[in-house]
Parts: sequence; C-alpha cells; structure tokens
Amino acid sequence: MEARVSRLEGKADRLEDRLTSIEVTLARIEEKLDSKPGHWAVLALNATLLGLVLAAIGFGARVL
Repeated sequence: MEARVSRLEGKADRLEDRLTSIEVTLARIEEKLDSKPGHWAVLALNATLLGLVLAAIGFGARVL
C-alpha cells in the first residue's frame, strides 16, 4: 500500500511541475497578445490604405 501511495505522490509532484510550466507558458502568450494592436487599429489601418489606393487610382490619371 505504501508503494502505491509513494508512486501517486511522485506522479502528483510531476503533474504539479507540468501545470506550473503550462501557467508560465500561458502568461508569456498573454503578454505577447497584450502588445499586439487591437482589432480596431488593424481595421483603421486597412481603411486608410484602401482610401489611399482609391485616391491614387482616382487622381493618378489626372496627374499623368
């Protein structure tokens, strides 16, 4: 019985180590995601670029 309890304790210790590793990894991922631009910033950039392209198409023929 003591051997079974000892094995379970060893597995519990390894499981605790793995969970700690997962928590550290998730914290790193969260930190990286916090530094990324938000949805609205990307949308605004795309809208600005589309406006510039349409303006270049519209006024490009008149300039040349």
